[in-house]
Amino acid sequence: MISKVILRNFKQFQNIEIDCNKDKNILVGENGAGKSTILTAIGLVLSGSYAQIEKVGLVSLFNCDIVSDFLKAQIISSLPEVFVELYFDESAPEIFNNFHIEGKHNSKKI
Repeated sequence: MISKVILRNFKQFQNIEIDCNKDKNILVGENGAGKSTILTAIGLVLSGSYAQIEKVGLVSLFNCDIVSDFLKAQIISSLPEVFVELYFDESAPEIFNNFHIEGKHNSKKI
């Protein structure tokens, strides 16, 4: 159902795009590689709950390098931003019929 995950400045990921397989996806990697981080990002977006973000801790979601760069420069226009975006498979009727919005209101403009 999820066709793509985009993370920017989310925990250890500065910028990553993950294209998902339609059938099955398996996250494999060493400890600390980011498997749980990807699942956390997906969970936070799907819950749509600020309470969940507070529970995890907003400060813990920011990429440390991005925050450090901001603190060195202290330029308000470079204020750190956490970005998580999910794309869904439009061929799935339960997604398309319930969530389809006309327009291109996403980072890819698709």
